[in-house]
Amino acid sequence: MKKEEWINSILETASEVKEVEPNPYLYHKILNKFESQPTVETASTFKFKFAWVAAIFLIISINVSAVIIYKSKVISQNKDAAIESMADEMNACQTYNY
Repeated sequence: MKKEEWINSILETASEVKEVEPNPYLYHKILNKFESQPTVETASTFKFKFAWVAAIFLIISINVSAVIIYKSKVISQNKDAAIESMADEMNACQTYNY
């Protein structure tokens, strides 16, 4: 019983709440603030986009150069291995001079 009375008293207090009326000029104030701000966004967005383009180009160029260097090292290692195997075969033949 106490619980129900407490719930009813809380619900009655909520019925006394009135809706607040907004300022009729608030929308116009917000629009004026947007219009009064200088449009510097175009220059800053261009710099921002240019920085991203430069960063992506730098990353791609580093990756391409790393792949080229890796492939050239593999080719030179293969050549060195071929030369060493040939040298081992040539040294396998022993000649005796009497």
